[in-house]
Amino acid sequence: MLQSMALQTWFIAVLIVGFGFLIFVHELGHFLVAKAVGIKVTQFAIGFGPCILSWRKGMGLRLGSSEQEYERRQSLAGPEAATFSETEYRLNWVPLGGYVKMLGQDDLKPEANASDPRSFAAKPIWARAAVVSAGVVMNLIFGVIFFIIAFTAGVGFNAPAVGRVIPGSPADVTYAQGHEGDTDYQGLKMGDQILALDGQPVTDLQDVRIQTALASEGRVIRLTVDRDGQKLDYDMTPVPGPAAVQGLLWLGFDAPASL
Repeated sequence: MLQSMALQTWFIAVLIVGFGFLIFVHELGHFLVAKAVGIKVTQFAIGFGPCILSWRKGMGLRLGSSEQEYERRQSLAGPEAATFSETEYRLNWVPLGGYVKMLGQDDLKPEANASDPRSFAAKPIWARAAVVSAGVVMNLIFGVIFFIIAFTAGVGFNAPAVGRVIPGSPADVTYAQGHEGDTDYQGLKMGDQILALDGQPVTDLQDVRIQTALASEGRVIRLTVDRDGQKLDYDMTPVPGPAAVQGLLWLGFDAPASL
């Protein structure tokens, strides 16, 4: 029981961290473009609600928000006021999103601070459009970069091999070409290596699954397999899969137990 709860807690924590990172990337796009076009950014936040931790250049890391102290010190207009960053980076209590707060970006008061040249409302349409769309563009850029990193490091795919064969399925009852009636060649065997599908080489089992699942009903698919150095051809007609994949076709064998 305790182990199950710990596992669930771990999954929730990973989900929150992963979601928070995606939000960070999205909001970073808004933030960078807003800075680039000269808009004053007052807050960069992950999460909603009250602030847990905040950091501001010149004031450092602290519990809670530094906003009130920043405004107080700015009102003093002393020489040290210029050393404080105008942007507060904060982590909030509710980990369900994030935001970039910009001067003049208020849906309820769209004309507020419009006279300030660094206000969102004072910027031309192209600049505001760039800021608004930057989050999605940043997500797309991150997706491409992450895809490259992941596949450079290596991503595991199921080998094009046969694992468990389902009794009574096409993969179980079909004879190899030229060996009709020979029970030694009836059906695929665990460990058979799939070389090609309809004459096209396959590199992983997903290729076979996708082409089989989307095949037209009644179509015959030829699988070429390697069994202990012997090349065999099996002509099989996919059938509707079990209830879990209703509407898709299958041949009736599972992936190997490991990569």
